[in-house]
Amino acid sequence: MISKSDFDFYKENGYLVIQNFLDDKKVDKLKANYDDLRKKLAERTSIKYSDYHKEISQIRDIWKYDEDFKKLILEGEIAKTAPLFFEDKSCRLLHDHIINKPLGNNGTVPWHQDYTYWPTDNPNGLSFWLPLSDLDKNAGVLEVVPKSHLWGEEKPVDFINDTKDFSNYDVKYLEVKKGDIVILDALTWHRTSENISIEERIAYISLWIPANSRYAPKHASWHPVNDNITVKENEILNDDWFPVIGKGKTNGPEHTYLDNSETETMQKITMYNASKKARNFLQKHLDINTDVWTFLYNETNREKAVNRLIEKFNLNDNVSDELNEVLLSMSINGLAYQNHKARNVYNKSYVKFKNIFKDEI
Repeated sequence: MISKSDFDFYKENGYLVIQNFLDDKKVDKLKANYDDLRKKLAERTSIKYSDYHKEISQIRDIWKYDEDFKKLILEGEIAKTAPLFFEDKSCRLLHDHIINKPLGNNGTVPWHQDYTYWPTDNPNGLSFWLPLSDLDKNAGVLEVVPKSHLWGEEKPVDFINDTKDFSNYDVKYLEVKKGDIVILDALTWHRTSENISIEERIAYISLWIPANSRYAPKHASWHPVNDNITVKENEILNDDWFPVIGKGKTNGPEHTYLDNSETETMQKITMYNASKKARNFLQKHLDINTDVWTFLYNETNREKAVNRLIEKFNLNDNVSDELNEVLLSMSINGLAYQNHKARNVYNKSYVKFKNIFKDEI
């Protein structure tokens, strides 16, 4: 399926598109399973499905919920392909997730490198990016900067506050069909723009690292996968949540990595702390003793909260509808994240929240 010229292209450019990687029947089954999973998780979290469907754009650890996804990455086509891109023909799953861009409620995921967000020491990783429908240029496709993986690692991009500009580079828009797959080096600069053309842009993504990767919490201490790591710093990751496929792990050298621990101490709202800062702010100023997200998901409570915040901070009354919408969005995100680490990846509500309260937070 993969030729020497394919490997050469990937090594040179930092990405590769494989057409017809999965047949339509398998992709349709995965899509149906994802739809069922959303309904189950919404019910489990006591969120209306219409709210969950509209708001939650990222669900993590799909392989822990669904046998078809699990088989695909641990035994099936991806399991047979991913190790081929590593020197020792083995690799370790970091995590998998689905990122959805529903028409009318999505946004841009800004330019970034994947590895800079991973709490591991080895940058020689990659991701498999599988669309569950045909994607044209306006459907939120992957945009990549060829050969940018050769530039090395930079500091993580904060999606709320930072921007990168690659307008002077030869950016490639990877228009793909259902069942095609994109393989992306973990250091390749990429983004996905807003979906403005199809009902839902659903991409299933599995992230792979060298089998001998070691735990590096200072590299990304905020990342949710930290909750599943049971080894100590600089030890090889545990196999239960991070299974190895291929020939098996071998010993290897430790790698030098950036210390990004300052993300934990930033005072401004960032992508790393937005939910925590918003929760603490609301808990304090609404004087809530119960879980703030459960409280605010109730419509009556939310209306009272809006009125109290407008009065307390002398806000203009015309902000009430926007604030209500923001509190609803954040409450859905908060409940989903607390329950199963799902969320909205576009940060729009937190940006609006920050703009409403400005220097008060």
